[in-house]
Amino acid sequence: MRPQSITQERFMLSIDHAAFTGDTAIKVAKPSAQFVIDKVRYVNVTGLATSASNFFAIQVLLGAAVAATWSTETGEEGTIAANTFVDLVNGVSPLRVGAADAEIILNFDETGTATLPAGRIVIEGRYL
Repeated sequence: MRPQSITQERFMLSIDHAAFTGDTAIKVAKPSAQFVIDKVRYVNVTGLATSASNFFAIQVLLGAAVAATWSTETGEEGTIAANTFVDLVNGVSPLRVGAADAEIILNFDETGTATLPAGRIVIEGRYL
C-alpha cells in the first residue's frame, strides 16, 4: 500500500515598505487557518551596512514570537548588498507556526540614527 500524499496550500506575501527613521511595526496579515512560515526574504535597493551603533533589526513576528530576523548590527547577520535578496534567519520551528487568526507583523527595530531605505519583504508559507 502506497502512502497518501498530502498537499498543503501555499501562500506568499510580498510587502513593500517605505523608508523609516525609527522603530516601526506593520501588521500585514491575519490568516484564518493555522499556518507555518517557511522562508522570508528581504531586498533593499540601496543596501544596508553593518554598524555597531546605527543598525536595524528586521523581524517577522507571529504575535510576540520572532519567526524570522536579520540584523545589520556588527556581529549579527551583517551587511545587505544593494538590490540583493537575503534570506532572514528562521526562528525555531514552533515560533514559525501561527494559529488561526494569528497576526503576521513586520517589525523594524532601529538603534542609533540610521534611516532604513524603502525595501521589500517576501514571506512564503503554507497552511496546515
